Amino acid sequence: MDTTRADLHALRQDHLLQPAGEGRYTFHDLVRAYSAVMAADQERPAERRTALTQLFDHYLATAAAAMDLLYSAEKYLRPPVERDGHHVPELAGPDDARTWVDTERPTLIAVAAFTAANGWESHTTRMSRLLFRYFDGGHHTDGLVVHGHALQAAVRTGDRAGQGHALTDLGVTHIHLGKNDTARDYLHRAAELFEPLDDVTGLARTQNNLGMVAEGAGDFPAATEHYQRARVLHRRAGNRTGEAGTLRNLGNVAGQSGRYDAATEHFTQALALTREIGHRVGQAGALNGLGEVEMRSGRYAEAEVHLEQCLALFRELGNRLGETDTLESLGRLHTRLGRPERAGECFRRVLGMSRTSGYRLGEAAALNGLGESACAAGRGDAAIEFHTAAEAVAAEAGTLDQSARAHAGLGAAHRALGAPDRAREHYEQALTSYLDLGMPEADEIRAELGRHPSG
Repeated sequence: MDTTRADLHALRQDHLLQPAGEGRYTFHDLVRAYSAVMAADQERPAERRTALTQLFDHYLATAAAAMDLLYSAEKYLRPPVERDGHHVPELAGPDDARTWVDTERPTLIAVAAFTAANGWESHTTRMSRLLFRYFDGGHHTDGLVVHGHALQAAVRTGDRAGQGHALTDLGVTHIHLGKNDTARDYLHRAAELFEPLDDVTGLARTQNNLGMVAEGAGDFPAATEHYQRARVLHRRAGNRTGEAGTLRNLGNVAGQSGRYDAATEHFTQALALTREIGHRVGQAGALNGLGEVEMRSGRYAEAEVHLEQCLALFRELGNRLGETDTLESLGRLHTRLGRPERAGECFRRVLGMSRTSGYRLGEAAALNGLGESACAAGRGDAAIEFHTAAEAVAAEAGTLDQSARAHAGLGAAHRALGAPDRAREHYEQALTSYLDLGMPEADEIRAELGRHPSG
């Protein structure tokens, strides 16, 4: 190791390498280009291919080891990868695994692109499937790139299962980016590929994610039907992690529909199952769901405990998407508890994280939350600006519940500023949307309209 460090230092002193972070170096562009030319001139194609295959095998094997440490309960989603003889670095635990993937992410993306275009298609499709959950945690644009390469590679080789999984992964990514129509198309195409293969796990994934599309569009009955189908398929395949995920999603829909007892039952079952199988991401999601139901039911102390536990777990896992959603929930809780400044802190962080990752639902929710906390702090003009921006994002992303929330917030802000006619206009739009969605917020808006009749 000392010899290696000395050699690297000498190469840097000679300007053949340049630093690229702590303990890492990269070639200067001209040196890299020259090296590629020399390798092509001096090494036979078979030797170059063997060397590159060994390199790609190393990255696959290490990525597989890292994912097993980070998401041990989701091995059923990942392809088997041979690790023996590939010089996998020692990863002492999840923290080491997270550090390795975060550090190597640009290289892993480059490997996926190169292998897809140069005859290592199986490496591309496996890398895509290995990294799905990592990208799903908040690296959505990177996910689009890698899953897109995987789809092209699978089409090129006639790998129908590979196409189905790449389409599913692209569908999930587009859900987070607020492009539900595109997501639905990808997921239906995936299901058409999985059906003749009798790929039960693939079909379960498509059903679960079609449920997410329906839920995002406010069609809770359709979402419930998709989730129930997914649960049956996961149980048929023996995928307990997948079953826990569908329980959590069923709880989300029940909670949004005002069926709090049913939601609590689903989340409680999901929490017990995720703890039993060691599925930490699922455990955090179940805690978030319980916190949401408790907040909606007015049990604020219990909600705060569960949401803080959830936030700590998502941060420990490095799951930015989960952290974003939980901070948004905590922001709403702080607003309800009369803490507008703390709420505003949460929502500003959510807004920054959502815009960085392209998470459109999170962006709309954060803007609405900032509007609600501003109104609670007596800043009606600022509230109107935030809610107007939220409505525009929600309309573009097709998130009807956030659009309704924006109109409700605009109603409250105009009421506070002494503009009752404008307030009623927005409240009525919110009421119509909440009634169409079947959400209990309709009762709150109806009560507000009753307290301030027109005329």
